[in-house]
Amino acid sequence: MSFHLAPPGLSRPGPGGRPKKIRFGAWVLPAFGIMAKARHWRGSWLDPWKNSQENKLDRQLLAGYESDLDFIVGHSPNPELVALANWPAEVRGFGPVRSEAAAKVAGRREALRQLA
Repeated sequence: MSFHLAPPGLSRPGPGGRPKKIRFGAWVLPAFGIMAKARHWRGSWLDPWKNSQENKLDRQLLAGYESDLDFIVGHSPNPELVALANWPAEVRGFGPVRSEAAAKVAGRREALRQLA
């Protein structure tokens, strides 16, 4: 069993600027168990990745979606508002994949807010 991962700090940039994945053996399974048990620390002062670029993006996306929901509640239903409520489904992936998807959706999100 092996895992192909691009952990921050260990992976180097590959083609296209994305981090190159590294192959890890089954020896990482205990580390995954430790990380799973420490999940309640995520976002707290004990989280070493709390201020990473990816986590900052996640918080921005969540805040944007919450503001969109508040905006939707104040208006009568229409197709633009339904599309506005569904934009987070288009932001998938991790790391640079997620950043690219968020950048693509940002313009569409603003256009939908203007239409509604």
